[in-house]
Amino acid sequence: MPPRTSPTLSAVPDDAAVPWSPVGQHLVHKAAAAEVLVTDFAAVTPTLAAVATRWPAAHPRYDRRTGTAGHLLLLAETIRQAGLCLAHLQLGIPVGEQFIFHRIAVRLAAPVAALGETAPDRTVTTVEPTPRYRVGRPAGAVLAVEIRHGGDLWATAEADYSSVPRRVYDRLRASARDHATAGSGRPVPSPRDAGPDRRTQAGVERSRVLVDLADPTFFDHEVDHLPGMLLIDAVLTAAAARAGSGAALAGIDVTFDRFAELDRPTWVRTGPAPGTDEQALAVALEQGSGPVARGRVLLG
Repeated sequence: MPPRTSPTLSAVPDDAAVPWSPVGQHLVHKAAAAEVLVTDFAAVTPTLAAVATRWPAAHPRYDRRTGTAGHLLLLAETIRQAGLCLAHLQLGIPVGEQFIFHRIAVRLAAPVAALGETAPDRTVTTVEPTPRYRVGRPAGAVLAVEIRHGGDLWATAEADYSSVPRRVYDRLRASARDHATAGSGRPVPSPRDAGPDRRTQAGVERSRVLVDLADPTFFDHEVDHLPGMLLIDAVLTAAAARAGSGAALAGIDVTFDRFAELDRPTWVRTGPAPGTDEQALAVALEQGSGPVARGRVLLG
């Protein structure tokens, strides 16, 4: 399903005279300053926000070359940070609450060849939230998103997340934390051996997700599960390998079904996406006997 769009989103061009305010890195939940993409925030209306972002020229994970796995990862992280910033500054969700993303979908606004070889370093992300409430208070939102440069549409996106108080999250994750917490200084048990790292069967490729707990992009602060952005990176990397060096990646749509645990083997499956006229790959991430995330990667 493509990300939903809204006419309201295009009301904020790059040079809009809106009251920009600088964004502290704690509002995007990053401890490492080098990982912060969002620079400024503006509440345009009660139902529309604008977020200014600066994309790095060089980064070990992100890539401004359009059509690459690293470029879609950069777009997805931009959306994640914009959504968190909006949650705190516009929806009023307190800093310290825990956020659980249910879905992230992003699609380039035009074919890769039409967008150009390299993405701009500065963009404006407009976000229209549809909040959800718990006991009369905001507790997450569905976001319709557009990313623009110089007034030109670069990508459309949608995200869905919930927030819960820290004490509720701690109860939810208590059993997992007894086993593993990355970034806490305590060692995390290695995942149990689960056989070969790669295999192909009936047109579906299955490969092991390699996890580096010292990677500052994903583990710059304490976490008790594999971060969603790491899972998106694994999906995009596997899709790019499956598609081949001449193929471009034009979009991704991933739904997160449950937490991916740190100390369990994680596998990514890629195969043909049935039931669609678009050129795409079906993707799934698995731990144990079931999926932790699923979706598809659009080729283009």
